[in-house]
Amino acid sequence: MRHAGSYSDEDCYNDDTDGFDRRKIKVDCPNCKRVFAALCSPRTDLVGSDWRWVGCDHKEPYARWSTLCRCGTQFTFDTYTPQ
Repeated sequence: MRHAGSYSDEDCYNDDTDGFDRRKIKVDCPNCKRVFAALCSPRTDLVGSDWRWVGCDHKEPYARWSTLCRCGTQFTFDTYTPQ
């Protein structure tokens, strides 16, 4: 399965309301290059989540998602929270 990259979710958080806006993460389909809010799609599923090393001194949380684009391409992408 193709991987469409990693996307920061830092701009999705609203400090005033403690809300999270999934529409702000725009993912590029690796096949047709369509840009869409994949986290809002009913065809998107969480595959897994964990922590990954950033450099030598700290880790950051990430989640891996699988989705299906309108063009029929199924692919994965990651979201992460910078620390």
